Amino acid sequence: MLNSFQLIDLQTLLGAFGLNTSGQKSELKDRALELLRTRPAYINIPAYIAKIYEIYRSFNLPTDDNSIILHSLLQKPSKRIYQPLQYPQQSTHMVQAELPQVIPTMQRGMYGNHISNSIPANNMVKNNTQYIAADNYQPSRTSTTVSYQLPPKTQISIVAQDALGLGTSASGNNSCTPSIETVAQIKFKKLPFYEVIDEVIKPTLLTGTGRCTLLNVSRDMKEAKFKHTLSLKHVNLVATNRDISHGKNEYRYQFQIRICQLIEPVPNESPDYMPLGLHIRVGREACPLPPIAPNTRPGTEFRRTARPINCTENFKLSPIVANTITINWTPDGKKYVFAMFLVKKLTVDTLINKLQDKGGRTLEGTRNYIIKKLADNDPDLATTSYRVSLVCPLSKTRMKIPAKSIHCDHLQCFDARMFILMNEKKPTWMCPTCNKLCLYDDIEIENYFLEVLSSSTLNNWSKEIEILADGTWKVFKETKSTSSSHNQVKHIDCADLDSDDEESPTKRDKQEKK
Repeated sequence: MLNSFQLIDLQTLLGAFGLNTSGQKSELKDRALELLRTRPAYINIPAYIAKIYEIYRSFNLPTDDNSIILHSLLQKPSKRIYQPLQYPQQSTHMVQAELPQVIPTMQRGMYGNHISNSIPANNMVKNNTQYIAADNYQPSRTSTTVSYQLPPKTQISIVAQDALGLGTSASGNNSCTPSIETVAQIKFKKLPFYEVIDEVIKPTLLTGTGRCTLLNVSRDMKEAKFKHTLSLKHVNLVATNRDISHGKNEYRYQFQIRICQLIEPVPNESPDYMPLGLHIRVGREACPLPPIAPNTRPGTEFRRTARPINCTENFKLSPIVANTITINWTPDGKKYVFAMFLVKKLTVDTLINKLQDKGGRTLEGTRNYIIKKLADNDPDLATTSYRVSLVCPLSKTRMKIPAKSIHCDHLQCFDARMFILMNEKKPTWMCPTCNKLCLYDDIEIENYFLEVLSSSTLNNWSKEIEILADGTWKVFKETKSTSSSHNQVKHIDCADLDSDDEESPTKRDKQEKK
């Protein structure tokens, strides 16, 4: 729409808001477009857009007919046109190039915050984030989908790429583009070792252009770019809490990129899931990515392990210098959602303290469970007690903080500190006793066994206790019969069946015959 404005029209538009009207036509047009993209607080954006329509209507062109606008877009042979998605009972107004789509009756943003006036604001601009085009493209033309802040129960129409300046679904594998409110429902799975401080870039559908700036990659690789300027608050928080002493470069607060697959209907929590052939750069520096999944076959496209991506070291910690995030991936028919968070890295001690603050399972609760468990046994088996080990199945040493999942029905515990330490290195969150899922939020300290471990009747060399039917316990003493049966059990060393050092049976037989 602004492309049809003459010099005098652009001067009228900018002068109406007390802005500088000097310069050539191209400069004034760029100045007018910049106001639409950045939406500064000193400009009444609804009034600014209304003024653009007022000047445009003075050309005696009908603007209330979407078909005429689309016809004007179709006159440009170099532009590839995507038909807008049609939604029932939705009145969607489409406008010409360089203007965002506006629905006049909007009152609430998709993230729940009230939006004054009736014009939706660009949430990515509010967060100092915007999509930018691939190299050699004009800044006013984006090549990816911008997440605009739209109200609930409202869909967005996807119009021509590079025509509206907002981009389209560039992946040819996407048969339809999900609504903005569907993407807004994405909630990433909670990570025990990270506390989310702020949402830097809201969940955004990853779409991209076919023009890839990576070298020596497949032709169908897609590329999306984000341009983000950090806030002064975020810069100070990260910069003042890093340790650079003795050659270290450790950040307590981190900028964390997370990517998940978009599945409809949207689950309560979306786990991390990496696209094929993923590359992420901040500026020109490649971000350290999770390792390639171990089950990747040689010669096939690789998919990295599903983990968050720490890109803090790649960011320029400045509130005035923008950082460009470039994401490349190979389309595989799936839709992916990208987001970035400011998180606080939590230590093992912090997680242990949080467990202790929860209080754990009471003594009476465990005692009643033991009584019920022994009473429910088959009477023919005549089970009157249980033997429980005081040794952690992970560290093979006596437990100090006995704990287990609230969903586990066994009595055997593990040491909470050792369990959390192992999951910090390799997050599996599986119970070592029953091999069932044991999430951090489900871990509970067993005060019954904590009292056992602190009892004075327990010897330093005691490894097991015997739990009786009435809920009491005593130190298990090994008798001759139990020790003899224990001695009869031979120790079996573990052998690596895939080891190249092991001789094959055929080779060994041949040597014996000789």
